[in-house]
Amino acid sequence: MDVTAEQIGAEAAPADKQPVNAHVGGGTVLPAKKSKKKVRKPQSEEEYQFQKHLFTQSGPTINTDTWLYDEQALEDLDKDKKTDRMRMLNACEKAYYDRNYPKCLELIAQAETLFGVHQHPVTTREDLDTKVKKSNRVERHITDLVHIKEKCLHKLELK
Repeated sequence: MDVTAEQIGAEAAPADKQPVNAHVGGGTVLPAKKSKKKVRKPQSEEEYQFQKHLFTQSGPTINTDTWLYDEQALEDLDKDKKTDRMRMLNACEKAYYDRNYPKCLELIAQAETLFGVHQHPVTTREDLDTKVKKSNRVERHITDLVHIKEKCLHKLELK
C-alpha cells in the first residue's frame, strides 16, 4: 500500500517556492513563517571614530601560540572593554583545558582583581546565584570565573 503526500498532509515544495510547515494530524499545509531581520543599533560617528582610532593606534591583534598568556597584555586589560574581559576568561579556560591548574588559578586571581571580585566577596555558588543580575555583563563573567575556579580546585583535590 503506497502512502501519498495528500494522505499525510504534506506536499512536496518545488525548489522555487518557499518552504512549508506540514501538520500530519490535521492535514493542513501552512507557509513557513518568515523571521524578521534583527535591526542593529546604529553606531554614532563619534563611536566609529573612537573605534577607528583605537585600531590605528594598536593595529590588529597578532595571535601567537602564547598570546593569551602575554604578561604585559594581561596587565593592561580594561574591565570596561568586553574584548579584554573575554581575553582574560579565555586565558583561564585555556589553562584549564590544558590541565595547567596552577596557572589557571593564578589567572583567575588576576581576573578577580581586574573584575573587582574582592570588593563584593562571594563565597559559594548559592551566594553567587543570588547576587548575579542578568543585565550586568561583568557579573556574568564573574560567574564564569567562579565556576572555573571551583572546577580547578576540585581537579587539584583529586590529584
